[in-house]
Amino acid sequence: MDKQQSLQILGIGSNFDFAGSTWEVIGAHQYNWSDDSISIEYKVKTSKEVAYLEVEFDDDTNQILLEFSAKINRRDLEPDMNIDLFNDEEVLVELKYKDEMYDLEEIYEGTCTNMFDDEDGEDLTNFSYCNEDFFVNIVLNDDDTLDFTAGEYLDLEDLTNFKNHIV
Repeated sequence: MDKQQSLQILGIGSNFDFAGSTWEVIGAHQYNWSDDSISIEYKVKTSKEVAYLEVEFDDDTNQILLEFSAKINRRDLEPDMNIDLFNDEEVLVELKYKDEMYDLEEIYEGTCTNMFDDEDGEDLTNFSYCNEDFFVNIVLNDDDTLDFTAGEYLDLEDLTNFKNHIV
């Protein structure tokens, strides 16, 4: 099984190396997006931190798209984040994070489902802000709460030493 196939079926307890650390999969969610694409977000941890590895297979290019991110505090973003910035009539088009500007690149609507339980999925809208190398995602949940993550895009070669516990 090659690395690309491995990324699509990681189970709880699987691990891989990235950025000098070994990361263990502790959860997974599947996102079914309104454009008919699907991505899998693995919740991963080291002994010191928790992060997210999102994997999407692009049928058009036959490539895997990878994002690695972690939760961030809403107070680290400018302007102050509130639900009114993400309503249907007017959406925030740029924001500032760690003294860098990010522009709204895409808005995705979809459903998020935990891959390891039988509960129904939750509807959400993801606002993706990008600059040249990094991104900030703001998720508007069905219950009108906001989640914030920031991260970077990866190449498949950035991840090594897969040890799979296949789902």
